Amino acid sequence: MWRMLLIIAMLLGGAVTVPSVAAQDEIATLSDLAAMVPSPESLPEAGYQFARGGYLTPDDVRYLLRQRYGLEGDVVEPIFDAAGWRQGYTGSLVLLTDRAYLRADPLVTVTVTIHELGGGDGATILESLLVESRPAGAEERGAVVDGAKTWRVVSSQDDSLVTVVRDGRYLIDIETAGRRRTPTDDEHRAAVAATLERVDTVRLDHFRGFADYWAVPYG
Repeated sequence: MWRMLLIIAMLLGGAVTVPSVAAQDEIATLSDLAAMVPSPESLPEAGYQFARGGYLTPDDVRYLLRQRYGLEGDVVEPIFDAAGWRQGYTGSLVLLTDRAYLRADPLVTVTVTIHELGGGDGATILESLLVESRPAGAEERGAVVDGAKTWRVVSSQDDSLVTVVRDGRYLIDIETAGRRRTPTDDEHRAAVAATLERVDTVRLDHFRGFADYWAVPYG
């Protein structure tokens, strides 16, 4: 791990700082990324529900980056070595056209993809790669939060707002997509804010998911 951090530091041209014991413990523990996806209640309009979610394999990550950002081959591999990719998770929430009919078409879909890297420098490497590549056909919009990049992406299937933002060692990709209408800036901003609030709950308050929460200490 420390060799990896040295490589990251050399790539970024910075000085190498040996992490404290507390920082080493934080790096050694994988976060509960599923807990970082916002809850339906945290989104602005009532009626959102979880649609799907799951942890990503490296091949999943390669596929997603190729599909959205056109990245493939050797361009992607630094994410797994120099940037120290550790794990990823993607989860979606939907607002259905008919809230009472589970098979109704989605009116709005919020998809959150979270990558946990080996450290803040690794997250910066991945952030730079995505920002420089940007989604195909993307139109840049004003950032919904400081330090983020936001684009509007129109495809044959939907009209979406996409934001990439870094928080510590996490790189988060948040998409608000509509099939029947264009999501509003306020809707997307609320989805980004709700996600970052959940990320901070895990990152700063050290929430590790309900399995650990209910465990008996030293049991």
